[in-house]
Amino acid sequence: NGRVFIVNCFTGETEYSTNAHDDFVDTVCVGMTTKKLLIGITGAFDNKIIVWDLRNHTQLKILGPGGEETVDGQNIERVGHTGHIHEIRLSPTGGWFASCSGDRSIKLWDTETFK
Repeated sequence: NGRVFIVNCFTGETEYSTNAHDDFVDTVCVGMTTKKLLIGITGAFDNKIIVWDLRNHTQLKILGPGGEETVDGQNIERVGHTGHIHEIRLSPTGGWFASCSGDRSIKLWDTETFK
């Protein structure tokens, strides 16, 4: 249904939830960037990747397919995949993450610039 939950792994309580995606969320990755920012990355059947600041419960970036668009006052950079997101993995150093999609491509993303 596109709903994303941030759950405290120690208490099991939901700290935050939102309807962030327009379709089912298929993959989630959590880790630390090189600048010690705790991020979560979600990928879904809506072809979007959303990068989250897990400490502040905010969206850092929305990466979607082709062009640029403003949705609800937020600029969505459409440079990503044209098929649903199958998998996301953060590098061991936290400097980049990889995404693979139903469009038969793998993309590498910098965790600072998201390019």
